[in-house]
Amino acid sequence: MVQFILSWLDLLWIPATIFMTPRRYWVKALFLVVCCIITLRLQVELMGEIGFPTGMLPFLTYPALYRGYVVYGVFILFFLSLSAFSKKEHAYIYLAAAISLYVVA
Repeated sequence: MVQFILSWLDLLWIPATIFMTPRRYWVKALFLVVCCIITLRLQVELMGEIGFPTGMLPFLTYPALYRGYVVYGVFILFFLSLSAFSKKEHAYIYLAAAISLYVVA
């Protein structure tokens, strides 16, 4: 049961997104979070398939999923904190910020 919870720990970003973003940006912010979750799963699967279950850096022994939680979590938290402070931004600027932050992550 604990392993199942740890495997889907990043789904906690969905309620955090609803609470931290302004109401008019919920869809765009949820889209970013869901895309990051799906991308993390695809990257972890790719690392397992090519024979690097702990990633390509040999000095870190944590599984790629947990390292992905940290990296994507930092970027999602950064985006959500910025969106909490930018309530008056234009929708196109908000969408451009979401896309560019997804590409950087």
